[in-house]
Amino acid sequence: MAIKMLLEIADMDRDGIPEIAINIPMKTRPK
Repeated sequence: MAIKMLLEIADMDRDGIPEIAINIPMKTRPK
């Protein structure tokens, strides 16, 4: 599970928009 998350973060990081930012509640990281 953790590995999958890291892979998704790394993959999205190339695009400049980490999926983790979308997954995390807005209160933690306001858009």
